[in-house]
Amino acid sequence: MAWPTESGWLDTIQETPKPKRKTGKKAIKRLSGISHAPYRDVILTFEEIGETLLAVADSIFAHPYYHWYQNGSFIRTTRENSCGFRLDYGEQAIIACIDTAYENFDPIANAPEGYPAVYTLYFIRSLSTDVKEYVVQYREEGGSWADLGKVVHDEAIWEHTFESPKLNDKTTYEFQAVPYDVLDNEGTPITITDIYIRRVPDAPDFSASYSQVTNKITWSLG
Repeated sequence: MAWPTESGWLDTIQETPKPKRKTGKKAIKRLSGISHAPYRDVILTFEEIGETLLAVADSIFAHPYYHWYQNGSFIRTTRENSCGFRLDYGEQAIIACIDTAYENFDPIANAPEGYPAVYTLYFIRSLSTDVKEYVVQYREEGGSWADLGKVVHDEAIWEHTFESPKLNDKTTYEFQAVPYDVLDNEGTPITITDIYIRRVPDAPDFSASYSQVTNKITWSLG
């Protein structure tokens, strides 16, 4: 494209687009007029391992506390208006921040909805003395059970944990842990929980290409 000027025509110069850096500083805008309201959520998708620094506008309070959340789970409290987050390759997260002037503010009780795609599962260990490990299983919409992974039995721990993989949206899942003894005999499954997943959809997969012939950028899905 070109624009007329007093001395001729002024052409625009457009360089080939470069991939965006996955590290750097991003801003979150605060919801206006609402005391202690979360800053507007930001969705991050990491395509390479690294840290992204998120910053919010200065608080309206004189000596604020900033409470940071990832997928609805409390991460940390800072006195600065920025916080770094690190995700795995391809992982997506919703980041939120609440500012307050109160030192005794409970960030866990006041956590925003996160709608995560990954859940941490909890189950009470078996009381049998010969348990070696647990096989964590799941089934989707009442289908067949499938293995997710293993948890080594530890008598010193009363409650074991296991992190699920990314789960599908609008889907009901059931989870159980099957104990195995030292001879690999299967015990009675331990029911963990059932969950109906409501989560933020994955970000679209897109690419960009620049044409020197048409001087245009083309965006493509997939």
